[in-house]
Amino acid sequence: MSWRGRRWVRWAAGAAAIVCLLLVLVVLLWPATAWWVEHVDGVDLEGKGAPSGKERQEVLDNARARITAVDTGLLAAVAIYYTAATAASARRTAQGAHESVQAAHRAAEIAEEAQRKTFESRQSSPAARSTSGRRRSPAAQSTSGTRRSSAARCPSTRRCSPAAQWISAVPEGGACRLPASR
Repeated sequence: MSWRGRRWVRWAAGAAAIVCLLLVLVVLLWPATAWWVEHVDGVDLEGKGAPSGKERQEVLDNARARITAVDTGLLAAVAIYYTAATAASARRTAQGAHESVQAAHRAAEIAEEAQRKTFESRQSSPAARSTSGRRRSPAAQSTSGTRRSSAARCPSTRRCSPAAQWISAVPEGGACRLPASR
């Protein structure tokens, strides 16, 4: 079953539980208050010496107050549980976001380090590359107006990193093709 399906079942179960609790509350506060007083509080409302009139009403009101207090306590417990569950979920979400940002930062650092090493290795041995005996591809041969050397500089050095300036094959008097990594 998919997550949404389980979510729907959980909401339905929660709604059914709330409806049942409200029905029990209504029954306890009105028709079953006398039962509560007799069986839970131990007060006989029908026999000899039973309270009558105003006393009976006070006994029933006191029982309703206790029932309401118990229900309020249960409701507070449910609210505390819900708050704790929501806080835990928010904490997990924030932790996941923090880990994602850290992973992206580490990936950017690794990419920048690799770009720097590539730039340094290519800049340190330009003669070795040109005399390696490899044939140039047709695409490389058609770029005769471009320079790939450390002398090629990007006119806007703020937008291009040193490696991007060198790697991007800056045409004479042209601009970088690759933006700097941020």
